[in-house]
Amino acid sequence: MTDIYRIFDSKKLQILFDAAEERRALRHQQTLDKLRLLARARCS
Repeated sequence: MTDIYRIFDSKKLQILFDAAEERRALRHQQTLDKLRLLARARCS
């Protein structure tokens, strides 16, 4: 019984971890976009 719970817990943790990674990647992309816009504005 505990093994099933352990597997379920690790799966849940993996899902949470993946979601956090995706959010971090998205934030990183938005930061890059802002920097690119700033660089473009400065060059022109």
